[in-house]
Amino acid sequence: MNGDVSMGKWRIWLAAGLLLWATPAWADDFIFVTNADDTITVAGYSGGESFVSVPAAVDGKPVTVIGDGVFSCGSLSGISLPGTLTNIEWNAFMLCTNLVELTLPNGVRNVADSAFEGCGSLTRVAMGAGVENIGDSAFADCTNLLDAPIGAGVEAIGHDAFQNCRAMTNAVIPDSVKSLGYMAFAGCENLASVAFGDGISDIDGIYFREYPVLRSVVLGDGIREIPNEAFYDCSALQSVTIGKGVTHIGSDAFAHCTNLVELAIPAGVRNVADNAFDRCEGLTNVTMGAGVTNIGNSAFYQCTNLLNAPIGADVVSIGEYAFQSCYGMTNAVIPDSVTSMGLEAFGGCYALASVYGWGNAPAIDEEYLFNGNEIAVVYYRPGTTGWGETFGGRPTATWEPVVPVDFLWELNDDRTIRIVGYAGTGGAVTIPGVISNRTVTAIGDDAFNECHSLVELTIPDSVMSIGSYAFHDCLGLVNVAMGAGVTNIGSTAFAGCTNLLNAAIGEGVVSIGDGAFSWCIGMTNAVIPDSVTSIGTHLFGNCNALASLVIGDGMADFGGINFRDLPALRSVEIGDGVSLIEDQTFSQCRNLANVVIGNGVTEIGYAAFSDCENLASVVFGPNVAVIGDMAFEMCRSLVELTIPDGVRNIGGSAFGFCDGLVSVAMGMGVTNIGNSAFYQCTNLLNAAIGPGVVSIGDYAFSWCTGMTNAVIPDGVTSIGTHVFEGCDALASLVIGDGLADLGNIDFRGLPALRSVEIGDGVSLIEDQAFRQCPNLASVVIGNGVTEIGYAAFSDCENLASVVFGPNVAVIGDMAFEMCRSLVELTIPDGVRNIGGSAFGSCDGLVSVAMGSGVTNVGNSAFYQCTNLLNAAIGPGGVSIGDHAFSWCTGLTNAVIPDSVTSLGSRVFDNCAGLASLAIGAGLTDLGSFDFRSWPALSRVTIGAGFHEIPDSAFSGCHALQSATIGNGVTNIGNGAFYECWSLTNLVIGSGVARIGESAFWGCNALTSIEIPPSVTHIDDRAFYVCSSLTNIVFPDSVTDIGMELFHHCYDLETATLGTGITSLGDGLFEFCSSLESVTILGEVTNVEHYAFASGAALAHVVFWGDAPDVAPDIFDGATNAIVYYLPGTTGWGETLGGRPAVLWALQIAPRTVGMHAGIFGFRMDWVPGKMVVVEACADMADSIWIPVATNTLTSGINIFENRDETNAIGRFYRVVPAP
Repeated sequence: MNGDVSMGKWRIWLAAGLLLWATPAWADDFIFVTNADDTITVAGYSGGESFVSVPAAVDGKPVTVIGDGVFSCGSLSGISLPGTLTNIEWNAFMLCTNLVELTLPNGVRNVADSAFEGCGSLTRVAMGAGVENIGDSAFADCTNLLDAPIGAGVEAIGHDAFQNCRAMTNAVIPDSVKSLGYMAFAGCENLASVAFGDGISDIDGIYFREYPVLRSVVLGDGIREIPNEAFYDCSALQSVTIGKGVTHIGSDAFAHCTNLVELAIPAGVRNVADNAFDRCEGLTNVTMGAGVTNIGNSAFYQCTNLLNAPIGADVVSIGEYAFQSCYGMTNAVIPDSVTSMGLEAFGGCYALASVYGWGNAPAIDEEYLFNGNEIAVVYYRPGTTGWGETFGGRPTATWEPVVPVDFLWELNDDRTIRIVGYAGTGGAVTIPGVISNRTVTAIGDDAFNECHSLVELTIPDSVMSIGSYAFHDCLGLVNVAMGAGVTNIGSTAFAGCTNLLNAAIGEGVVSIGDGAFSWCIGMTNAVIPDSVTSIGTHLFGNCNALASLVIGDGMADFGGINFRDLPALRSVEIGDGVSLIEDQTFSQCRNLANVVIGNGVTEIGYAAFSDCENLASVVFGPNVAVIGDMAFEMCRSLVELTIPDGVRNIGGSAFGFCDGLVSVAMGMGVTNIGNSAFYQCTNLLNAAIGPGVVSIGDYAFSWCTGMTNAVIPDGVTSIGTHVFEGCDALASLVIGDGLADLGNIDFRGLPALRSVEIGDGVSLIEDQAFRQCPNLASVVIGNGVTEIGYAAFSDCENLASVVFGPNVAVIGDMAFEMCRSLVELTIPDGVRNIGGSAFGSCDGLVSVAMGSGVTNVGNSAFYQCTNLLNAAIGPGGVSIGDHAFSWCTGLTNAVIPDSVTSLGSRVFDNCAGLASLAIGAGLTDLGSFDFRSWPALSRVTIGAGFHEIPDSAFSGCHALQSATIGNGVTNIGNGAFYECWSLTNLVIGSGVARIGESAFWGCNALTSIEIPPSVTHIDDRAFYVCSSLTNIVFPDSVTDIGMELFHHCYDLETATLGTGITSLGDGLFEFCSSLESVTILGEVTNVEHYAFASGAALAHVVFWGDAPDVAPDIFDGATNAIVYYLPGTTGWGETLGGRPAVLWALQIAPRTVGMHAGIFGFRMDWVPGKMVVVEACADMADSIWIPVATNTLTSGINIFENRDETNAIGRFYRVVPAP
C-alpha cells in the first residue's frame, strides 16, 4: 500500500519502503489512508466508544470513504458521518449489533454489499438523496428496521438487500430505482405496504408469497410483468394498483389473496394467466381494460363474491374453469371479440342468470360450459350467427341493447366509441362508459362546444381522450369529474368555461393542449396530476380567479405555459418532474404567497417569480442548482429564506428589492452570488454567505440597510465592486482566507461598521476600502496582506484596535489618517514602508511599537498625533520623511536608530512636549531639521554618523539639560545650543573639529565642558555667558579660539589652554569674576584686548612659553592677577599687561609633609596642567629612584598620598616633571 496512513498517536508515511514517524493528526482510535485523488479513507477503528464522530477532514483533505469492515464492533450505538462522505464500503458496519439509528449524508453515493448486515438493533435509517446504489445484503438481518431506507436518488438495489428485516412494515421504492435484485425483501414477513416506482421494469425474483400482513401493493408503470406466484396467499392483501405498463399477470400471481375486494386491470394488460386470481374469495368487482385478449384457465376460479364477469372488450379466449365457482356472479357479457371459451368456464356459477352475447357465438364445450347452473339464459343480438336454441346447455333468446339517445357517436378504428356530439338538455350529464357494448374511449373535437346548459359533467374511466374545443364555451359548466382513464386533453378543451370552479384533471392524464383551461375566469383551484408529462401554452391564461395551483411530478418543463400576472394566485406547488421553471413564468402574480418547488427542479429562470410582492414562503427542492437573474426580485413579503445545498448559482438581482427579507440560510453548494443578488434587501440582518461560495458579484448586498453582520467564507476567491455599499447598519465584517484581493469592493462611509477581520488570502487592502467608517473600532488584518492601500482606513475616527498580519510590508499613504481613537499600535517586523500621513492626525495615539523591518517612514506619517508619547522608530528604518512627527505635541521621547540614513525636513516640527531625542549613527546631517526654541526638550543624543550640527539647531531649547554629540560630528554650527539655559551635561564627540560662534551662548547651567582632542577651532563667544562653568581645559589640538569665548562666565575658576593656541582674542575671559587661575601651555604670541579684564578673583596666569605681545588692557580690572612664567622662557619683564610677572618653580609645602590618618603624603604646587612624577628612594647611597605615582596638577595644587606605604620613615621622595 502506498499512502499516508494516520494511526494511533502517530502518523505513518508508507511509500517505496520508507517509514517515517510524525506527530498525531486525529483521535487515537482511527486509521486514515490518503487516496489517489488526495481524499481520505477511514481504514480502521480500534476504539470502544458507544458514540463515534467521523471527522470531515484530515490535514485539510476530505474524508470520503468508510473502508471495508471498519466498524464491525458491538459497542457502537451511534455514529455521526460527515457530509464529505461518498462511499460506505463492504462490511463497513457489519454486526454493529447495538447501532440504533443512522443518518447517511446527501453526499454518500454507494452503500456497498453487507455494509450494515446483521445490525440487529438498527430501527431507522435516514438516507440522503445522493445514494445511488444499495449493495447486496446491505441491510440484511437488520431485524428491527421499521422502514426500507431507500433514498430518492437510488438507482440500484442489490439481491437480498433487506432480507430478514422482520420488523419492516413499509417499503417504498422510488421512481429512480431501475434495478431490483433477487429476493431483495425475502423474509420481511411483517411487511404491510409495498410501492414500486415507475423506474423498475422487471420484478422477476421479487417474491412476497405468503406474507401474512401485506395489505397494500402499488406496481409502478414501468413494470412489464407480474411474476408467477408473486403475491400468492397474501391473505391480508386488500389493495392492489397495477401500473399502466403491465402486459402480463403471471400464474397464481394473486391466488388465495382472500381479502382483495376490488381490482382494476389496466388497458395495457394482454394476458391474465392461469390461476392469476384463484380463490380471491373477497373479490367483488373487477374492471378489465380493453387490451386483455386472454383470460387463462381458472384465472378467477372460486372468486365467490364476484358479481359480474370481468371480460374486457377485446378478449379473444376465455380459459377452462376461468370463472368456475363464482357463486355470487349474476351477469356476464360476452363481447363480440371472444372466439372461444374453455371447459366449465362458468361452471358452478349457480347465481348466474343472464349472459349477453354481442357477436357471433364463440366455440365452446357445449355440454359443460355452465355445468351446475340451472337458471341462466343466454341472450344474443339479432343478426349474429352460431346461436342455437341452447348454448352450453342453457336456453337462448334474442335482445336489443339500449343505446343512449342524447349522445352522437362514431366507431373508432379499434371498435371503441368516440362521442362526437350532444343532443340532450344539459344539467348534470354523465357520459356513458359503454355504448352498444363498446367502450367509450374518446370525446371528439367540438363534441360539447358552446353547450351553455351543461352544469355538471362526469367522464367515465374508459375515456382516454378529450378532443380540442370539446367543452369550449360551456358557460354554465361548474364541476367536472374526470375519470382516471383520460390521458389526453386537447387544445382549448375547456376554454371559456367561465363558471368552472376547479380543473379536476384526471389522475391518468398525460398531455394537456394549448389553452385547455384558458379564460376559465371562475376557476379557483387547479391540480395537474403526476401523470401529466406534457402541457401546452397559456393553459390557464386569464384565469384571474385561480388561487391555488399544484403541478404534479410528471411534468419535465412548462413549455410555453405562462402564469404571469394572475391576480388571485396565492399558492403554487411544483412537482418533482419539472427541471426548469421558465423565464417570467409567475412574474407579477402579486398575491402569490406560497411556493413549493419540487425535487426535480434544477433551474429557476429569469424573473420567474419577480414582482410577486406578497410572496412570503418559498420552499426549494434539494436539487435546485441555479436561481436565475431577477428570479425573486421585488418579492417584498419574503421574510425567511433557506437556500438548499444543491444550489450553485444565485443570479443577478435574484432577490433584489426583497425589502421584507430578514434571514437567509445559504446552502453549502452555492458557488456564485450574482450582481445585485440581494440589492436593497433593507431588512436583511445577516449576509449568511454559504461556505461553498467562490464568487460574489457587484453590488450583491448593497443597500441592505438593516444588515448588521457579514461573513465572507474562506471559499470566496472573487468579489465585485460596491458589494456592501449603503449597508449603513453593517457592524461586523469577516473576510475569509480565500479572497486574494478586495477588487474594487468599497466599504467607505459605512456608519455602523465596528469590527473587520480580513482573511489570510487577501494580499492588498485597496485604496480607501474602509475610509470614513466613523464607528469602526476593531480591525484584524490577515497573514496574507502585504499592502494596505491609500487611505484604506482613513477618517475611521473610532478605530481603537488594529492587529497587523506578519506579512504586511507596505502601509500606504493616509492609510489610517484621522483614526483618532487609536491608542496603541504594534507595527510588525515585516512592514517595510509607512506611507505619507499613514497615521496623520491620529490624535489619540499614545504608543507605537515599530517593527525591525521598517525602512521608510513617509512624509507626515505621524503628523499631529498629539498624544503620542514616544517615537519608537524601528531599528530597520532607513528614511524618515518630511514632517513625519510634526505637531506631535505630546511626544516626549524620540529615538532615531542607527539604521536611519535619511531624515526629511521639520520631522519633529512643533513637537512641544518632546523631552528626549536620540539621533542614531546612520544620519549624516540634520538637513532642514529644526529644533529651535523647543520648550520641553531636555535630552539630545546625536549619533556618530553626523558631520555637522547646523547653525542654531537647538537654539532657545531652554529645557535642554543633556546633549551628547556623536564622534562623527566635525562641526558644531553657530548658535547650535544658543541659550540652552538648562544644559548641565554636555558630551562632545571625539570627532568635533570646530565649535561655531555662540554655539553654547547662554548655557548658564553648564558647570563643566570636556573638549575632545579633535577640536582645532572654537569660534567667537562659543561659551559666552556660560555662567555656571567652573573650569575649562583646552586640549593641545585647539589652535584657534575666537574672541569673548568665555565672556561673562561668572563661575569659571580655572582654565587651561593647550599647546596649540598661539593667540588669545578680545575679551577671552572678560567678566569671569570667579576666575582664579589660567594656565597657558602653548607658545602664545599675542593676547588681545580685555582678555582677562574684570577678573576680580584672578590670582595667577601661567605662561609656559615666551612672553607674548599683549594689549595694555588685558588685565583691566583684574587687580590681583600675577603672571607666572617658566624657567628657560624669554622676553619676560617684571610686568605683563600691567600686572607683575614672576618666575614659577615647583614647590612642596613643608608643613604638609608627613602622616595623615595613617597615610604618608604631601602637597605640591606648580604649573597647573603639568604632569609630574613622584619618585622614592630607600637608600641615598645607591641613589636608585623608583616612580611611585604620576600626578597632574590640574589646578596647580595636588596632594600626593602613598597608601601602600605605612612606614614611610627612612624613604626619600622627590618630584620631577613627567618625561
